[in-house]
Amino acid sequence: MHIRFGAVIVAAGISRRREIFDDLIKPGDMEFEERVVTNFRRAGVNDIVMITGHRGKELEKKLKNQGVVFIRNDDYETSEMFESGLIGLRYMQDRCSHVFFCPVDVPFFTVDTVLDEMANAENADFIIPGCNGRYGHPILLSSKALEYALQYNGEDGMKGAYRSFVSKGLGNLLRISVNDLGAVMAADTKEDYEKLLKLHNARLLRPEISVKICGNKEFLDGNAVMFLKQIEIFGSVREACKKCGISYSKGWKIINDCEKELGCDMVERQQGGKDGGSSALTGEGKKIIASFERLESEMNETVLKKYREIFAERIE
Repeated sequence: MHIRFGAVIVAAGISRRREIFDDLIKPGDMEFEERVVTNFRRAGVNDIVMITGHRGKELEKKLKNQGVVFIRNDDYETSEMFESGLIGLRYMQDRCSHVFFCPVDVPFFTVDTVLDEMANAENADFIIPGCNGRYGHPILLSSKALEYALQYNGEDGMKGAYRSFVSKGLGNLLRISVNDLGAVMAADTKEDYEKLLKLHNARLLRPEISVKICGNKEFLDGNAVMFLKQIEIFGSVREACKKCGISYSKGWKIINDCEKELGCDMVERQQGGKDGGSSALTGEGKKIIASFERLESEMNETVLKKYREIFAERIE
């Protein structure tokens, strides 16, 4: 069974915790949203969607080159966190076999926690990390659990969904033990925040590489791949350009350069119709993107192993 992981980050509402600690974030430090995205990206999760609302434009601008798909919840002021999360889960429904679910104001979990959950993906429908007898985020859902969460209309949000799922005998829940206070401890005071920040920063140290494919010139990198994926998602080159913050002419240059260098069509265009034209990735285009992401993931795994070997004394 091929497991493809995705992540839903809920950042739509007005987070009192996020606003309380804005003043403690020093210039140059990673903010909450960046930390959550970084945790998933470094674990090899390529499909990440962030549900925005409050500060939506600001977040989309700040993270536009981080490989994140943004979906706006215009009703964020009257929505519960779980309701915003359902927008992201619905988007992921047929894209990934397993999906992480995490509120943006729980940013201090580590890459190792994500990897531990991924390693247990085939063992349960809901996986929840725990430390020191407490349980938190991110929560990992199988496709079966995701389907149930989408139709759940009871109380207590995601907690109510997984409790109902298990009580009805539809599948199982696995609580795994991790060495990660950030997964279970909310930064509700200045002291908590500073403690978690110190722990998380100490664990952020690791190598990271960027892959670029070159022919007569460089034509395919992480940003180009993200742009091409947005075309498939939104069915429009113009909309993909908007989401990636690039001009329409720049978008077509990326497509044309890829097609010229690779010798195949990456995007198929459908003209006219009452709803206007549309665009989608070709079968070959999808294969190339999947191959790129596999190459990037395996290269980062190799580099991490060598880093731990060569920097052993430094990271002990």
